[in-house]
Amino acid sequence: MRQTRKILPGLGIGLLVAAVLTASLWPQRGEVPVEVARVQRENLVSTVRATGEILPASYTNVLGQGYGRITRILVHEGEFVDTGQVLLELDSVQAAATVHADQAALASAQAGLVAAQAAVAGAQAAITQDEAAVRKAQFDWEQGQKLYQAQVIPQVQFETYRSAYQGAQAALDGARAQLAAARSRQMRSSRSILQLEAALAYDQDRLNKTVYRAPIPGTVTNIAVRVGEDVIAGVPESTGAYLMTIANMTKLRAQVQVGETEINLLRVGQPVTLEIDAFPNRTFRGQVTRVGDQAILSATGQTTSQVVGGGGGLQAMDYLVDISMGDLPAGVRPGMTVSTVIQTASRKNVVAVPFQTLVLRPKSEAGRTSLPRVAEAGPVEIATPQQPAPGVSGTTAAGEQGVFAVRSGRAIFTPVEIGVLGENAVEVRAGIEPGEEIVVGGYSALDELHSGMLVKIVPRPAPR
Repeated sequence: MRQTRKILPGLGIGLLVAAVLTASLWPQRGEVPVEVARVQRENLVSTVRATGEILPASYTNVLGQGYGRITRILVHEGEFVDTGQVLLELDSVQAAATVHADQAALASAQAGLVAAQAAVAGAQAAITQDEAAVRKAQFDWEQGQKLYQAQVIPQVQFETYRSAYQGAQAALDGARAQLAAARSRQMRSSRSILQLEAALAYDQDRLNKTVYRAPIPGTVTNIAVRVGEDVIAGVPESTGAYLMTIANMTKLRAQVQVGETEINLLRVGQPVTLEIDAFPNRTFRGQVTRVGDQAILSATGQTTSQVVGGGGGLQAMDYLVDISMGDLPAGVRPGMTVSTVIQTASRKNVVAVPFQTLVLRPKSEAGRTSLPRVAEAGPVEIATPQQPAPGVSGTTAAGEQGVFAVRSGRAIFTPVEIGVLGENAVEVRAGIEPGEEIVVGGYSALDELHSGMLVKIVPRPAPR
């Protein structure tokens, strides 16, 4: 019994202590435990991250232009070539024979044209002579008519004058017909020459395409064919369509893929920080030189114009962005993987809040100006929405974007106008001032809060 009496006072004291601790730690009824921080000014930098590869500043892929078997490859990988230097040769026997045949046919046609031109000249000379003979015969006949009517000459002589005139006229008509025939042959010869010249140009082009020359000066970075293989033209995916690559290795660039949600943030001239996987713990500088206009499918790398129908349906779209690079160390090669951070905007000494503090709430919630009083809650302040700046959206179809400011023990939803997005914070252009307390956590509290709710400030967990 005595032992029981000793235990009961100790148990009572323990229960009392537990009740006091529980009362001190348990929030008042209706209060939401929140973590808060004061709004500060920060320097913000907005960036876009993208990965890609190192490429030559300029390069060209030498593709098949005709059909034929490779007989000689006159360069090797790593060799520098000048413009016009012979790279490889194809079998040219048939092409050369066709060109020789065309040249012979053309020479024959040209000789025929010369003969036709001579015939035309001869026919024109004959016509000149015959016209003179006709004029003389016509004069003699007219004089003979007068003499015959005066009975100076006999009828036989008169008939002789008439027959001479008729014969001269017939000879002139024959000469004119020969001239027309000669001109027809000349025209046919001219047309034949044009056709043969076109055939020769076509066949000469085929012959020229059996010899491949460097289109630009640069280094041969890849040779995809060997002697004895066939070159095929017009079928990009076939073996033999791609022959080799010549690249200008004096200057390199980076090409990265940027998603469709971020491509509109990029502009030519924006600064870029690059990291090359082959050179760890080093960074390089560059700037955006080109922002692609044509989307490519992330899954296949094809442009939308290459896809049947011109679109990719629900597939993700990327855009190619070119980045110039400054001085690079020896050993940087095309094809190396590169990671980039593109700086799209920067702001100094601006009001900023953490990303997680931004929430969406119905417009009506920010528009309330009074709430029922709650016992021992103190005065109530409700923020009213401010007018957003022209061209800046703080309102969406889903509601209004803002933060919860802690005022007089309550969380007050305050619409804000946001600006530059930094790594972990966002610029606030209007709606809240430095020094104000805003709710930063926890996540469940931010999800459940509504304007005017009572809150209890709890300590923020220490950073790890």
